[in-house]
Amino acid sequence: MKITDLNILQEDKYWDKRDSNYGIMISVHTNKDGDIIDFNTNIDIGGTKFIDNLFEYLQDSSRTRLIIISRTRKEVGNDFDIPDIGTIEEIKTRCQKDSISYYNFLQNPFPDPIYNFKLDDSNFVLRFGYDNGGEIDKLAVNKKLCINKKDNKERNYYIMVTKDNNYILDER
Repeated sequence: MKITDLNILQEDKYWDKRDSNYGIMISVHTNKDGDIIDFNTNIDIGGTKFIDNLFEYLQDSSRTRLIIISRTRKEVGNDFDIPDIGTIEEIKTRCQKDSISYYNFLQNPFPDPIYNFKLDDSNFVLRFGYDNGGEIDKLAVNKKLCINKKDNKERNYYIMVTKDNNYILDER
């Protein structure tokens, strides 16, 4: 499967009654031919390009509140914060600068699934980390989207997946 084929992630079966104001951060690693060789939801991402692209999306979609769902290293079996504290602080600072309300929701410990927030269109929920109840997360674990090759990684894409589209927020 190629990165251009990720539009399958917009199928209703992956969204469990969640609407278009909900996003999931994923990483996709490709080889030199553009084939997906790894796919993950339990990622941390930071950096200026990611932050700028996230806030461009929020402004373009007229969102006035950002709720991030994160995991903490204090959770049993989780060795690090997702996203890390520096990224959380960058997001919080940028929200203040851009007059966007900000909330950080720490998800319940594994194996609890993430709560399905019912919010109006001014809100956007962005999830970082693995959700035991998420169908996209199950795809990441079973690697069905990945080709069975052991090629070296050529590119890493950090993509915000929503019910409506996939947004590449960074590429390394």
